[in-house]
Formats: sequence, structure tokens, C-alpha cells
Amino acid sequence: MITEFGKRGRRGLALGALALAGVMLAGCSIDGSSNGSKDGGDDTYTVGIVSYDTTTLSAKSETDGAKTAMEAEGWEVLSQDPKGDAAQANTICTQYVTRQVDAIVISVFDTNQMAQCMTGAAAAQIPVFYLAGSLADGVAGAISTTAASPVNEYMIEQIKDLPKLKILAMTLQPGAPCRAREADLDEKLEAAGLSDKIEKHEVVVPGQVTDAQNATAAWLQANPESEGSDLVIWACFSDPAMGAYAALQQADRDVPIYTWDFSDQVVEPLRSGDISAVLYIDAAGEGGQLVELIKAHLAGEDPQEVDANTIIVTPDNLEEFLAEHPEYAA
Repeated sequence: MITEFGKRGRRGLALGALALAGVMLAGCSIDGSSNGSKDGGDDTYTVGIVSYDTTTLSAKSETDGAKTAMEAEGWEVLSQDPKGDAAQANTICTQYVTRQVDAIVISVFDTNQMAQCMTGAAAAQIPVFYLAGSLADGVAGAISTTAASPVNEYMIEQIKDLPKLKILAMTLQPGAPCRAREADLDEKLEAAGLSDKIEKHEVVVPGQVTDAQNATAAWLQANPESEGSDLVIWACFSDPAMGAYAALQQADRDVPIYTWDFSDQVVEPLRSGDISAVLYIDAAGEGGQLVELIKAHLAGEDPQEVDANTIIVTPDNLEEFLAEHPEYAA
């Protein structure tokens, strides 16, 4: 069987609370005990999603999964794309506060980046939930997609004995999951005595695939095959990994890539061994988890953080994974 991670669900959801929440949400309407108010007496429960960037496949998949799950509850779901810009994300959130939505969902950004949003939502008594984020003061619930250890541990085990190791790390400081994955990588590289083997490139969003492709091409030129270095590429999400893959194909070079966020785009690079490992994150399942967090909040539960379900996929278990997830096999 494929190993799954992240099912422990910190501060697990109480079944009794969810049953109570189901009663409260019956008929897709919310009584006066819920936070947030409505314009014109409309009782439809409304959620405003502050997306991250629709060109980022993982973030879009998570936002789409959340929207689908909430609409299945009969809720009205609003969604806007700030294109990776925190200032624009705060502006969108402020618009939701002005509209008096019942709940706000923030994708990828963290509370430090969303201070204006958090202040306005708190004043309006609108609960804020974080998708691909973490629990912090003022947050009503969060789904963590960081899952740093599976990929980082696997990679270090594979590369630790390479005699001429050089790592190119594609990072993204504005993204909370990427920051946590990078911090975990730094910690594990230091523990393995490999801290001096890494070079970092901060990718630009939007345009992350092309940016990563150009950075990889330059890195390959600086490290020609004739030098005999043991090159490795680490990308904190799959978009820059695909950019790196394109550069490798263009240069006809073989360099293993380790990354997060499985998609149909990584199937062939995994099958060929060009990508050595990628973490599958159950984006559709996150939508259901988010609905449960909102219901638990409405039932009076304390704020909770739960982990998204994940599976590490390598060339060795790819076909088994595809058999269990045929939506990626086509």
C-alpha cells in the first residue's frame, strides 16, 4: 500500500460537534447565532475566498476543491484572485468584510501578511479560516499543507552520500507552505552536514514556471556536465519544478527533482525518472475538511488545525498511485 501522511488531524474534529453543526446548517441557512451578518435579510450562508494565484496549480486546485465542497452545502461562494500580491489580498478581504460575508477563507498567505484583513474581520466578527496555512491568534481554523518532512527526508536520504553535491533550491517566501518547507530543509541539511551544498533562487509569481526555467538554465550553464558535479533540484511547489524540468529537457541534462503538489503534468517526468519524488496533497479532500472546520466553528468548537492528507509519489510507486487515483492516469 502507498503510505499516507497527515491523517492525525491535530485537535481532531468532534463528531458530536459536527452533528450539531449539521442541524444548524440544515436547509443551507444559518440562524442568528452565527458570526457575520447579511444584507437585505438573505439567509444564504456566504463565504468569501481570497485565492493566492490562479496560475499556481496547487493553490488553484485547493481553492477549487474548497469552492466545490462549500457549494455542495448550498453556500454562496465568492472568490477573487490577488495574483500572489498580499496588498491586493488584503483589499479583497476588506471588500468581503464590507459585504458582510459570513466567513472568509485565505489561501496560502499567512496572518502576518493579512494583518489588515484580520483586523477588519475581527471588528466585524467574521471568522477567518486559512487554507494551506496554520493556526494563529484570531484564526477560526486552518488546514496545513506544509508536509515538509516526507519530501525533505526522502531527498536527503537519496543524496547525502553524493561526493560532489550541489543543490538548487527554488523558494517562495510569500507562500507560507513554501517558507515552512524551506525552513525544514535548512534544518535537515544542517543536521546532515550539507548546509554548504545549497544555492537558492526565489521564484517570481506570477510567471513562476518561466522564471524557474530561466534560473535552472543559468545554473546548468554555471555547472557544466564536464565538471562531474552531482546536481539536485529542490522546488517548494510543482510549478517551478516543471520550469526546471523544461530547462533540463532543453539542455539534455539529467538532474533529479524533488517537489510538492502532484498534478497530471508530473506524471510523465515521474515515469521517466526526471522527477524523483513529489508529494500528492489531497486538494479535493481539503474542501471537505474546510467545510467541517466551518461547521465546527458554528457549533462553538475551539479553533482547530488539521493536516491535509498526503502521499509521497516516486517512480517506484507511481503506477500503484495512478491505479488508486485514475483521475491522473488519462
